[in-house]
Amino acid sequence: MILDQDSYASSAHAGNKNRNGKRSPTKTSDRVLAWIQRYIEAKGIRAGGSLPGEIEMARAAGAGRSSVREALTALKALGIVTSRKKGGIRVVRDPVLLEIRDYLTERYQSRRRFKDALEFRAVMEWGLGELTFEKISAREIQTLYKIVEEMRKGSQTTSDLYAAEKMFHTVLTKASRNHLAALLGHLYTPIFDTLTARKADSGYRAGRWIKEHFDLIQALERKDRRQFLTLLQRHVRTYWRAPSGLSAMK
Repeated sequence: MILDQDSYASSAHAGNKNRNGKRSPTKTSDRVLAWIQRYIEAKGIRAGGSLPGEIEMARAAGAGRSSVREALTALKALGIVTSRKKGGIRVVRDPVLLEIRDYLTERYQSRRRFKDALEFRAVMEWGLGELTFEKISAREIQTLYKIVEEMRKGSQTTSDLYAAEKMFHTVLTKASRNHLAALLGHLYTPIFDTLTARKADSGYRAGRWIKEHFDLIQALERKDRRQFLTLLQRHVRTYWRAPSGLSAMK
């Protein structure tokens, strides 16, 4: 099999950008995973399809065989590939998990991925509203109060606001008692870390944020379902659009 090394390897060496806009080192096995993902997408490989051998992948991805094996071990752990001496490397599960992996990252470099995550976060939390209202505990409500009160007494910078937003809505999501939702709640970290790193302006100001979140807590305490769901919908709609300051993202 002849591989087009330029097509699949060119961005495998790119790495990620740090806060100063410079390329930071990327773990070699991660570069191999990125190469495999691009290869699968370009070739339209699905369950039952096969991948190149280790030597060919190492050459095309510009990596050593040990890094290729490390990447394949990760794919095997996800149940995406199997490998046998005579059967080669075969895809046994739709590689959608590779794409999901791109969203559970440290920070977003792609505007499209960031927008997808932002919208999904809003829709997921809104959809969980009923479960959260039914299952949240008094202790969790007190935790929410503490987060908002610390924001009120703090320096109220934009980065403080994003940190408080992440903590507040992580508690709300976990309060739904839905384990899958709690796992997907890890999207909050790259979303708000991206906003903080890029000094993006969500349009929120601390006073408005504090009032909205106190209102949410009070609706929970009063057990006012309609008010809580109305306020939650109004709040998460803010995140259906990307904040300003992200125009540099590709």
